[in-house]
Amino acid sequence: MKNGRSRAYTMVLALLLLSSCAKPPQPKPEPPLDVIPGGERGQDKPAVSEAERDYVVVTVHYGTDRKATGQAEPNRFYGTGRGELQFGQVDVSIPKRHKAGNVESPSWMRLEFKEDPNKHIMLLELKPLSRDAFRDSVRREMKEGPGRGDLFVYIHGFKNDFRSSVRRTAQLAYELGFAGLLK
Repeated sequence: MKNGRSRAYTMVLALLLLSSCAKPPQPKPEPPLDVIPGGERGQDKPAVSEAERDYVVVTVHYGTDRKATGQAEPNRFYGTGRGELQFGQVDVSIPKRHKAGNVESPSWMRLEFKEDPNKHIMLLELKPLSRDAFRDSVRREMKEGPGRGDLFVYIHGFKNDFRSSVRRTAQLAYELGFAGLLK
């Protein structure tokens, strides 16, 4: 029995050593980039055609006094501290398979470790705007947008972070079929 156990340990050790000598997996080639401006920070990202997307994009205009963190990633753009009043707009994904009442997010229980716009409600792009640019954008949307003259204002509680509030705004507007301006 002792000899059989040591032989098994030797086999496992040999397999581990051999597997470490294996060729590393080759990275998949990156898709070609069609440059899409990433707001004022100028980040580029791959273009995805509407036919390839399994989600819709809801644009939310915002005004917040949350302090900017200096990070470009939309989920971390604003922190919890107070700052100057800032304006902008955020594009939010709503999966086409969205279930009413849910704010779909990654779950380690489903072995999901990254946000995927085809499965989760997520901030895609955040674009800060000056007060004047924000006002012009709101006026244009109110005059020419699909929900001409309709305005949806979501006022979140003090303990809600920026990301959660924007996601909830987009989710509610989508579920209500609201076509006007979101703020």
